[in-house]
Amino acid sequence: MISAHLSDIADTKKRLSASNKSNHQFIRSIIDETSASHICLKPLDDLKPISIHQLRPNTVHYGYKLIANIVTPPDKLLCLRTVIKDVDDGRHRQVIPLSIYNLIPFKVSLLDIEEKHILSKNTRIAIKEPFCKFDKANKLGLRMDNPLYNLVVLSDDDNANKDCTDGMTIDELKQSGNAHFKNGKYWNAVSVYSKALESLHAVSPKEEALKLKLLLNRCLCFLKLNEYNLAYIDGHNAFQMDSKSPKVQFRFLCSLTNIGRHKEALSMIGRLRFDDIPSKSIQRAFETLKQTIARRHSESMGKYTKASYTKMSHETEWESVEDFVGDIEMKMMSEHKGRGIIASERIRRGQLLLVEKAFSFGSYFGLNGSNDNVFVQSLNEQCWTAYSGRNQELILDSISKCFPFNYLHFCVENGCSHNVEDYESMECVLNKWKLLQLYDGDGNSKNKMKVLDLRLLRNRNVRRLMDDHQVNAIKNAPISAKKVNDIILSNAFETLVNPQHIVHFVEDEQIEFDVLKNERYCGCGLWIVGSLFNHSNASNAQRFVFYKHMMIKAVKDIEKGQEITISYIQHQSKQNQLENWGIANK
Repeated sequence: MISAHLSDIADTKKRLSASNKSNHQFIRSIIDETSASHICLKPLDDLKPISIHQLRPNTVHYGYKLIANIVTPPDKLLCLRTVIKDVDDGRHRQVIPLSIYNLIPFKVSLLDIEEKHILSKNTRIAIKEPFCKFDKANKLGLRMDNPLYNLVVLSDDDNANKDCTDGMTIDELKQSGNAHFKNGKYWNAVSVYSKALESLHAVSPKEEALKLKLLLNRCLCFLKLNEYNLAYIDGHNAFQMDSKSPKVQFRFLCSLTNIGRHKEALSMIGRLRFDDIPSKSIQRAFETLKQTIARRHSESMGKYTKASYTKMSHETEWESVEDFVGDIEMKMMSEHKGRGIIASERIRRGQLLLVEKAFSFGSYFGLNGSNDNVFVQSLNEQCWTAYSGRNQELILDSISKCFPFNYLHFCVENGCSHNVEDYESMECVLNKWKLLQLYDGDGNSKNKMKVLDLRLLRNRNVRRLMDDHQVNAIKNAPISAKKVNDIILSNAFETLVNPQHIVHFVEDEQIEFDVLKNERYCGCGLWIVGSLFNHSNASNAQRFVFYKHMMIKAVKDIEKGQEITISYIQHQSKQNQLENWGIANK
């Protein structure tokens, strides 16, 4: 069934090209390397104060901090733009424009600035080691590309950071967590549930039952947040307390399969007797879960059905399709080429080698075709470069995968400041580690990149992958906007927001993948394992991109130990693109 379906796809692709590697000479993110590279890891108290009138143009003011108030409501175009003023009431009090790039909350919505009260008027902020520069209009301003490190929101009200849950009973904490959950504020709910759990000593049956409920509630929050490693810990602890409860079994099974332990989950659910469950709706839920676990287990072994392929190309259900890595492994190929992929066993023509979901994805327009996510697109004819809103969104999505997302980093909400940073994202640690394994375009670093077991890159269980020391090292490793941008420029592939959109790139039976002309239908994705395949004009494998899925299959018989290559371009006329990526024309 797989080969037949892929054959149909291949016939279509001979006539219509579905993707093309980004032309990074023509389409790139406009990025200021000085600002994008600069990260300040010093504590705020270790920095000396500086005023706006003391700032020097085109300078990073190392060792200083600028304390200022926001004086205009922010607006969001290419970046978040606002105006700030000195807090000092002296005669030197001045104002200056501030541009903030890669502000993570705006990945969710770019039009809810006032609603979320993010950096609103009169907010007091501290800018660590500010970078002052002249813009294209020769006007002086501040630019910040790494706000996660260099921006601190201050508060004049000593009570603003007071935790409104102080003094609550455990039952009240549970109700408060339930209210946060219903409002979709899952990290807030996690914080309140955790505070209730810390207050419990579980010395009585009543407290034991309450602890079980709190663990299950927090487990569900983690599942909603895609924090599957943390969900597994709570699910496992709940299962140790009561292995007979259907709710406990269900949550634990969900967490097991979401960290890739499908075989264990399938074995466990196979031993359950659904007839013993009194509720028919719960029985149906278990039956559906069993089918999902079985399907995902089969897909992880490379056995896909037509329904799986349908979900791959569907806009909302693609995440439920399981990744697959075939008989391939990583190897250092040469000093010039760096790492590559080889066959670990003999591979026959048509054999499936890889199915992988995009690590991150960018699209200029939303999935509904609207441009609610406002980005400015511009073209500089002098240096023949263009800004792509798609690439900016890809940078933002990649950064957000590496850091726990919460609005509380930027604002105090309802007078309540829960310390959600105590529950750091294990998924973000894993994502950050994976992203840092990719080549960043620096030729000197090619031979320094580690050769890894590909199974490590597909592993979703953090504790099986690294110990506490390694986890802390990844948490503390700074990752700048420039680093992410360089990785994207060297590894990202163009794709389509929807596979059917290929018709917009066909003129007179020729494929012209003009992403500026057809930005509405273009996407740009980053695939971790897919990026490791080297280019060859005489490639022995072929890639297909379905929305956010990349599939690679062999188009020739490949011997064990032979390198597996794909083509980064669709037409020989596009050979000049290879030079942009530093690839020899072979």
